[in-house]
Amino acid sequence: MDKKLLGCLILSMVAVVVVSGCTSTSNLVNFNANGVKFNYPDTWKVNSTPFTTLTMNTSSQSLVNLYKPNNAYDNVDLTSTFQLFLKEENLNFNDLNSQIELQRNVSKDMGYAKIQERNLTIDGAPAYEFVVAPFSMGEASFIYFIKGGKLYEMLFYVPEGIHNRQNIETIRPDMDIIIKSFTIDPNTVKLSDVEKPR
Repeated sequence: MDKKLLGCLILSMVAVVVVSGCTSTSNLVNFNANGVKFNYPDTWKVNSTPFTTLTMNTSSQSLVNLYKPNNAYDNVDLTSTFQLFLKEENLNFNDLNSQIELQRNVSKDMGYAKIQERNLTIDGAPAYEFVVAPFSMGEASFIYFIKGGKLYEMLFYVPEGIHNRQNIETIRPDMDIIIKSFTIDPNTVKLSDVEKPR
């Protein structure tokens, strides 16, 4: 056999072994509740207790509430979380500009350190992400989008580790899986909807 051909064959085999070794060990789970569907890694768990937030003098409960148990070496019960909130119904606009400006002002007033802002697409709709560090307590990603005249907020949070520095990039691959597979039916989602996933 030709030495060049043998060398190419060996390099190809090494490349296959290296690439196959880079695959994720997580399996995907399907979330389907409240008109919301998406996939998430099985390293995340569903918290059936709704999370309630107060913003802009209104209260809203989470339609989705997931958490990812933290690494054991931190020896504390800090977890990364993901929640989805329906913030407003019956909007007469499909423009995120006012919400983006509002979030900038709220973050500034709260003293949050801005990490990043960027445009996204969620279920075919324009979306906007703010990554902030609230009071050196980790990092939070707030993502806003409008579907069917309703404003939604996705919130991903990563706590500050005691022995390791964590940031939103720690969970970015998991976030991408959720965001890219995310669909929502705004006709079935109401502010009063909080159910356990099926």
